[in-house]
Amino acid sequence: MTQSRSMSLIEAATNVVVGYVLAIITQVLVFPWFSIKATLHEHLVIGLIFVIISLVRSYALRWLLKQLRWLALRDIIQRMTASDEPAKKLNPARPIVVADEPRRLLPSNLGLSLQYASDDDLEKLRDAVLQEMKRRNLPQKADPVAPDKRRIGKVDSTAHDLTRSQVSLVRSSIKAGVKPSVLSKQFGISLAAIRAVLAQQ
Repeated sequence: MTQSRSMSLIEAATNVVVGYVLAIITQVLVFPWFSIKATLHEHLVIGLIFVIISLVRSYALRWLLKQLRWLALRDIIQRMTASDEPAKKLNPARPIVVADEPRRLLPSNLGLSLQYASDDDLEKLRDAVLQEMKRRNLPQKADPVAPDKRRIGKVDSTAHDLTRSQVSLVRSSIKAGVKPSVLSKQFGISLAAIRAVLAQQ
């Protein structure tokens, strides 16, 4: 509850009067203990001096505490402002993302990531891709796993040129993660023959 100015004035005046009266009474009682003799007029003057000193002291302490509170508050505000500035630099206000802005959702090496996916995940991914392509009315490419009849004859004839050990070597190397180009250079097997072996699996 905020105190009005009139009430503050009444409180201050009461404090001064009560303090002055207590000072006079204290002097009249304490001075004889120390063999100090003073008239009533002297008691009034001495009490007034003590009251003035008390007022000055109260005002000085209140002003000092007010200044200290202001300095502490200013220091807190500066620290909060300083702590917000790096956060604004690290996290600047971003504009609203519109639909036309490209967003990268897939990994950079999609083929390598798919090697660790299970068969069920691959089937779910295929069905989801086909459904999304239909929704966007995108043309679907021909199935690379099902070549035409002319290519099948050529592939079969190329695969028959390899021995069983070479066919087993090609299949085991591909399963181990060896690329066809590396396998062709290392063992002298043509890429067409490697593709033919893979197509027969």
